[in-house]
Amino acid sequence: MKILLLCLAVLALAVVAYASGETDAVAPEEVTVPPLMAEFYCQPPHIYLQTYNACTAFDSEVADDIPDDFVGVEINDVVFYVSEWGGAWVDPAGVYVNFYTGECPPALVADKSFFFAWADVEREIIYNDPGYFTCYRVQVYLPELVTITADMSLGLTVDNPWGQTTPYCGIVVTDDGITYGDCGCYWSPEYWGYPRWTYGLDYFGVDRDVAYCLSSPSAGGGELIFHECYINGGIITGYFFSVTAGTLPVNDIEICALIDDEYAPVWNCSVPASWYCHFDEGSHCVDYYTIDNPILPGETYGPFDIWIDPPYCYPTLTIIWTLTLDGEIIAGPDTAYWDCGPTASEPTTWGGIKSLYK
Repeated sequence: MKILLLCLAVLALAVVAYASGETDAVAPEEVTVPPLMAEFYCQPPHIYLQTYNACTAFDSEVADDIPDDFVGVEINDVVFYVSEWGGAWVDPAGVYVNFYTGECPPALVADKSFFFAWADVEREIIYNDPGYFTCYRVQVYLPELVTITADMSLGLTVDNPWGQTTPYCGIVVTDDGITYGDCGCYWSPEYWGYPRWTYGLDYFGVDRDVAYCLSSPSAGGGELIFHECYINGGIITGYFFSVTAGTLPVNDIEICALIDDEYAPVWNCSVPASWYCHFDEGSHCVDYYTIDNPILPGETYGPFDIWIDPPYCYPTLTIIWTLTLDGEIIAGPDTAYWDCGPTASEPTTWGGIKSLYK
């Protein structure tokens, strides 16, 4: 019973501290956060910048898992959002960025822990109600590359030297009901700040995750591989290619075709299983995309094709291409030159090309 009462008392303190920044101490309008160009993964912040306590004064930390889709990718910087509420802004001593491996949620001992003095982090104010609520977007550059492993999690804590008085510190979370990966919001009574780890519903019955972005010098990459082309009736030229993903999956490919610096109108396109292609009439660009069958890192997939309708027999096609993942460019724009001729008048190599991908 004593333990239960202690936990309830601790919970009350945590909820009061949180509530002071969860209701009126938020932006009155949706906040537009500018995107990072270098990120390969991002969990966007709550539109009203809602937070969870996460400071050394409360012995607390918020954390979330990193999706296993990115195992093997190296992280060189992390972006997250630090807020204070219930008083005028006071510079914290710094922030802790911790990485955990092995299980989700993990034990409390970090595999890698980095401290960044507040004066050394890159930061910008994205919302400020002086004396009431202030939020910074913070970017830290890791002193070493951290390679993502299976079941890795990221933990964030604000080093607060003024204790449990105002202003309270917090880490911004994702929108209500928007979660990523395997771990949602979790609270541990050993760490009575609000909350320690993320798992399931929070105390207000809402699923949320931690808002953060990761970037990497090695993320992305990939290439187009030109295979063959042929002439159909001396008019329509088909070009066949495949795509190799780099260190990230690819779920969208865009190519634009030119001949002698002139737009080459597209006549048709086709795709392998679970992919689709689209082009507008008269356009020289084709969008190839998938909903549930991305090209996985290191995998080569195809064949794709683009059909051009020029009045030439064996043109050299100039291709401008990009590879994207969920709307983020991970390779390109780049240029390739596909030279057909001389080419057979029938697709004699088509079966051979398809056999590469069975």
